[in-house]
Amino acid sequence: DGAFRSLDAGASWERFSPKDHPDLRRLHSIAIDKDPNIVYLGTEHLPWRTDNGGKDWVCIKGHPTEKKQQFIDDSDIFTIIVDSQDSNQLFASACSGIYTSTDRATTRTKYQGIPFTSRRTHTIYPDPTNNQVIYSGTTEGLWKTVNGGQNWRLISSIRTVVNAVAIHPSNPNKIYVGVKSGGVLVSDNGGESFQTSNNGFPFLMDLMEVFT
Repeated sequence: DGAFRSLDAGASWERFSPKDHPDLRRLHSIAIDKDPNIVYLGTEHLPWRTDNGGKDWVCIKGHPTEKKQQFIDDSDIFTIIVDSQDSNQLFASACSGIYTSTDRATTRTKYQGIPFTSRRTHTIYPDPTNNQVIYSGTTEGLWKTVNGGQNWRLISSIRTVVNAVAIHPSNPNKIYVGVKSGGVLVSDNGGESFQTSNNGFPFLMDLMEVFT
């Protein structure tokens, strides 16, 4: 039903997206810039941005004329991430693939190299110490690039449905992955190998989010 925020550590909540807006309703993702007035929302349709704390919103579909630099219509925007080193750089994942922007999503380019069947990308996670290293969690495995999206490598079973990825903030080689019907996978070597980490769970859950 929209986006809400708390200004008192969760004691109360207020709406900061327009009420009854036809597009800003069913949300998949949110990202906040270093400037807290700049907020990005990913909906079941397209991404949106406010530059003034929610007073006004603009649909950031992409380049006004170059279709190759646009999201396709009705793309579920599963993830939006603001680069921790450069807030002008954004990453977004959608049904149609993975996108990056260097101008706060005014324009964007689409990453190539992941097979078409694996492009329903549930999540992306750039290495917090090196944004050339990016992990992409898809319906057909976990993919990794070490050169900013020029080339991708499958680092899990193609049968693994990845819902979430997180990287240890002080050890970028430690990766946590939430998967469908498999709980949590952990890697200590940048994704070269994984072990399950499900002690305490009553069964192998569908893990939708992991955090570090």
